[in-house]
Amino acid sequence: MRVDGTSIPAEIFPDAVTGEQRLAIRMANSHFLTDGITPVKGFMHHRIPNQFLRVTYGIDNPATLTPRGLDPVLRGSGTGSVTVTDVGPALVVDATAISFSTRVLRVDRGVITPRRPKNVTAARHRVHRAKVSFDAGTPRGSRVVKHRVRCRAIGDNHEVKKVTERSDRIVVPGLHANQAYWCRVRAISKAGPGKWSSRVRVAASP
Repeated sequence: MRVDGTSIPAEIFPDAVTGEQRLAIRMANSHFLTDGITPVKGFMHHRIPNQFLRVTYGIDNPATLTPRGLDPVLRGSGTGSVTVTDVGPALVVDATAISFSTRVLRVDRGVITPRRPKNVTAARHRVHRAKVSFDAGTPRGSRVVKHRVRCRAIGDNHEVKKVTERSDRIVVPGLHANQAYWCRVRAISKAGPGKWSSRVRVAASP
């Protein structure tokens, strides 16, 4: 049994705390079938075009979106489950086994920041420089535009060197010759930065 969507097109509103956009689809149906005993179990099939994702959620690269990129939640009393499927030019949100009275399917933007870079290596390029190389962080809904390397002096939490480049090989200048460093890197997309990679050690150079 299908359900009635009472807010088509979907309602769009900002989250009161985070300010991020949310999508709300209000649904309604009878609580029982006509026998007055059997509870209604409905379903909904909703297609969200990629262009809508770009404009509403800031997902500028929908082809790289992962299942965590949207966070659908059923609100209200009752049961039900929700899945998200990528069908190419759109995402399809399916809600099944929905019981009633009044229900709302709220679709929040989930995690679309890049995955952390892998295979990070670092070595002294010259006495006062280190070269950090890595496999670029992969996008999850928003295109990666740059990477940021951060090197912190071992034993001195106040000395930190940061470099941001559009490359997967970044030179960090200004290092002290007799000082070792921990370096790590993260990818940055239009949706924001991803998590830092595991750290690698740059040896001191006399």
